[in-house]
Amino acid sequence: MLSLRAVLKLPMSKKITRYEKVLSLLPDTLLWSRNVDISAARDFLLESDKLPRIFLGSGGSLSAAQLAMQLSVEKGIVAAAMTPYQYVCSAWSKLPAKVVIISAGGRNIDAINAFKTAQTNPQQKVGVIMTTVATPLESLMKEAGEEAGFIYSLKHRDGFLATNSLLAFYSLLLRIYRGDKVEITDWSFTETIGKELKEFIDRTYTLDTEGWDPHNAALYEARETDRFYVLYSPDTMPIAVDLESRFSEGSIGCVQISDYRNFAHGRFNWFHQRKGQTAIIAIVSKESAKVANDILKELPTEIPLMRLATDLTGSNAIIDLLIKGMHLARYLGLRWGLDIGAPEVAGFGRIIHRIDFID
Repeated sequence: MLSLRAVLKLPMSKKITRYEKVLSLLPDTLLWSRNVDISAARDFLLESDKLPRIFLGSGGSLSAAQLAMQLSVEKGIVAAAMTPYQYVCSAWSKLPAKVVIISAGGRNIDAINAFKTAQTNPQQKVGVIMTTVATPLESLMKEAGEEAGFIYSLKHRDGFLATNSLLAFYSLLLRIYRGDKVEITDWSFTETIGKELKEFIDRTYTLDTEGWDPHNAALYEARETDRFYVLYSPDTMPIAVDLESRFSEGSIGCVQISDYRNFAHGRFNWFHQRKGQTAIIAIVSKESAKVANDILKELPTEIPLMRLATDLTGSNAIIDLLIKGMHLARYLGLRWGLDIGAPEVAGFGRIIHRIDFID
């Protein structure tokens, strides 16, 4: 396992945040996930049963559900990804299907309600993928006699944001569907992303407003840079979903996401009518480089732009971008003086998190 300071290249005197400690364990988690037995989960997910797959995830796990959906479709299996609430309160809960709940801790009420709903539908088979053992969801499965529980004992805890568990889900899913064991050998981006982000943020404060109308100029002078528009391609959509979750839950930025071509259908007008208010983070894979570059090169220089890019391909690119996004969030958190791995959680937030939406 790479050490904390070897991965993050931190000076000895620097105080380490909880989130940085969690990030330092990513190399170990990636190695762990390369050697876990996935045969039972693979048999369940790739079984030729002609049932569509419904992948469910809350918060950070929704990104993993999106990846699972994409990988299933690659194999010719009809699939959808959604939150447990969307599933329970819609017609999806009534269709013949395999329902797969992805939950790191197996404790949240939404995942439990989704399991109970699926378990009562004789046309549905339910499976659970977790990275924690001895959870309420595991107990429910055993009581119901369900055998499709794929529970992996990940030794590293996440803190507030899904980090090591999310990397584990990604890595395990890529092994299950593609047979790929991803290994990241160059971690130097953990330092360079911080420099790129500083340049990116600095640009948002040095725009030349000469010639702007008074309204836009006044708005620009009054703003802080905490609004981001994330552009993605079909292969990088799960990364965009994770950035939205990570930035919002970490209180480091308000994020809207769009694929490149949907952005071209009028969404660009926000940047014309509200100059300097929002910065763009463009996720660029080698597969999407042409369409991304064709659009990005047309953007005026007054639109702050940062590319979150990878030179890798396939499964390696997905993991590379995921980890880069995690480190981007780290630097944004430090910019605001926040430890996004151990935030102060509001009392009302704890209450609404536990609300049971099924009476």
